[in-house]
Amino acid sequence: MNGLEKIADTLIPSGGPISTGALEEGVPGEIERLMHGADPVARWMVKGAVWTMDLSAFFSPGGRRLLSLDPEAAARHLENMGGRTGLPGDLFQLLRHLIEGTYTSRDRVRASLGVGPAPVSDLPPASPPLPTLSTAQTSQRHNLDCDVCIVGTGAGGAPAAAVLARAGLKVLLLEEGGSYNRENFRGAPLARMARHYRGAGLLTTLGRPVITVVEARAVGGTTVFNSGSCFRPSNSVVKEWSQHCSLSSFTPDRLEPYFERAERTLKVSTPAWDILGGNARVMQKGAMALGLADHGIIPRPAPGCRGSDECVIGCPRDAKQSMALNYLPQALAHGAQLVSHCQVTRVRRETSRRQGWVVEARITHGATVAPPVGLRVRAKYVVIAAGALHTPTLLSGKGTRRSEAHSGRHLKIHPSFEVAGEMPEEVRGWEGVLQSYFIRPQVPKTLLEATFQPRGILSTAGLVPSFGSAYKNYLPTLSHWAIMGGMISEDCEGRLITEALGRPWVHYSLGKADTERIRDAMATCARVLFSAGAKRVFLPVGAGKPLETASEVATFEREELKPDGLHLFAFHPLGTARMAGEESLGVLDERGLVWGEEGLAVSDASMLPGSPQVNPMVSIIALAERNAESWVKEWTAR
Repeated sequence: MNGLEKIADTLIPSGGPISTGALEEGVPGEIERLMHGADPVARWMVKGAVWTMDLSAFFSPGGRRLLSLDPEAAARHLENMGGRTGLPGDLFQLLRHLIEGTYTSRDRVRASLGVGPAPVSDLPPASPPLPTLSTAQTSQRHNLDCDVCIVGTGAGGAPAAAVLARAGLKVLLLEEGGSYNRENFRGAPLARMARHYRGAGLLTTLGRPVITVVEARAVGGTTVFNSGSCFRPSNSVVKEWSQHCSLSSFTPDRLEPYFERAERTLKVSTPAWDILGGNARVMQKGAMALGLADHGIIPRPAPGCRGSDECVIGCPRDAKQSMALNYLPQALAHGAQLVSHCQVTRVRRETSRRQGWVVEARITHGATVAPPVGLRVRAKYVVIAAGALHTPTLLSGKGTRRSEAHSGRHLKIHPSFEVAGEMPEEVRGWEGVLQSYFIRPQVPKTLLEATFQPRGILSTAGLVPSFGSAYKNYLPTLSHWAIMGGMISEDCEGRLITEALGRPWVHYSLGKADTERIRDAMATCARVLFSAGAKRVFLPVGAGKPLETASEVATFEREELKPDGLHLFAFHPLGTARMAGEESLGVLDERGLVWGEEGLAVSDASMLPGSPQVNPMVSIIALAERNAESWVKEWTAR
């Protein structure tokens, strides 16, 4: 038995309501297969976590490695590791999440828990993925020429491409991920995350606490795998952007048409109650019982949604309107071309001509073992839309001295968490819209949403402290779970350190005020769930913090939490190349052009001048279209 097998067997042994354990279900082997296709750092993280659990036992009383401990001693050691803060506790929760998520996604376990497949039997044949230039086309011509080269196809790159292509400019899009349709969104959920998420979903920050940052790679960017929640920033947020970054053209009236256009293109509407699921009903009941004023159904871009609960691993019905279903087809219909599995390594000035840019890239062929093919693109103009964690690297050495000082800084990520409530009735949270209902509480800069883990992933890591036989006995109650997610718009800022080994390295630490805001938001979630009738509530603090009664919430609110004890994740990195009315305040001007660089623009979440305090997709799309319209006037006049 190796280290991973020992840990898996200790966490999920045989016996109990579901007779098979992690070993019988082949969990360690499945995790090793998932990690085989991941980047080196993700593999090292998992191996390092196993070694830490194993070797730390040697330095504990008794002086024996985990592999040599009997089951009871091994369980005591892992329980001790799970209760520790900082890196050891984080590594334990990482392993527990992988093991529990893999276990609950196995067919026999899913059937025992009553988790059925997503409703897709009524669908017609899927449309083919968006056409891309083939490897043969690009490898035979190592040089491509265009008017505009756009690096990235997400919520910023795709709308810009549509605007520029409609204006008659020759547009070429380069995308690191592959081109997919709904047929690619089948199979075990963790395997889909490992395939489509950077670092197999194990991309983390450096700092206190360690926070998992979710970032996908695909034609359409992260919009293919996001929750689909569509909110505009409030008028007060737009005014705050304008004042903070001297953006005189940023007014609610001037941005309103672009928000409307984005929502119209995405087909945003309010879903019907019959697909929202039990999670939304619990949250509404609790909000009404508490007399909260600002709550309701989350607007979504998903006509034809059936509540599959798989938004973040690829919609199995093509209901959610990612960029691959609207803006990118528009761009291609007007002559734009697309290269997928194309990793851009450098953007530089053209030296052989008086103006223009050269984009250096390599085509990786996706999952094949063929060697990468070098590609060089000559363009009059370049739009970098690689995302807030990658765009600053491509901008290195560009702009004025004062503007470049802001590149890679001012990072916001919207630290997020989950709070679970065990309800007396069945909720079956995997049946319904993944994010369905919202509450804007009295806690400032906070948004709460009814959410759930993707169908087939039922991990209690960081929420429920028990494992082993106690975990097996607790499994049948997961159908009674309601989950609330919360995110804050933080005061603190992170920064991009470097990009190496296939991933960005980010420093980010929570300050005291943000930690207290997260604590107060968790307390609000607990009150909502108890008001809806929850028997117990689980908070993501330490090894997992269960509250047995509503009266315990007030006690929790008085606790002084340390950042190291929080289990957080983030989906919205933004602001690392922000727009500003003065070059001393940001990387970009009011039109998204790099200060001091002719013909170089940015169009992704990094351009946002601050947090929108909501899910940012609509904000990014609206500003991308607005900025691209101004580029058309300038770039087509030459």
